[in-house]
Amino acid sequence: EGCSSNWQSAGLQNRRLRVRVPPPLLRKEAIHQMNREMRRLVEREERRQKQTQQQRRQAARTKRPAGKPAEQKPNLWQRLGIFLREVRTELRRVQWPTREQMIAFTSVTLITTTAVTLIVFAFDIVLKEGILWLLQGAGG
Repeated sequence: EGCSSNWQSAGLQNRRLRVRVPPPLLRKEAIHQMNREMRRLVEREERRQKQTQQQRRQAARTKRPAGKPAEQKPNLWQRLGIFLREVRTELRRVQWPTREQMIAFTSVTLITTTAVTLIVFAFDIVLKEGILWLLQGAGG
């Protein structure tokens, strides 16, 4: 009787574990009696099943012929060479900062680091002196 609209099942439908519980098998007349949420769930599951079937068909079409040997994985040195070539290519595409930009960025970084260091140092001194004052006042 006291049904809440935001009630959720504590069953196997745990989204973090990515567990999907298939919808119950329904008769045609039962579909018309379903609420919107159940109807959407059934439609979503049907779409997922169709997508899975299409992916399986495509995978079956793209399988290599039986007589063709499998391609071998390159060895460690070949993969390292490929990686370094790709890194060099990417570094050529990088838009490096100008000298003026580097000077500006470096000065901002040094000034900010110095300011934060001085602030932390000041807090450290103030807190140390405050704790020592409290301990001396409590002890004597």
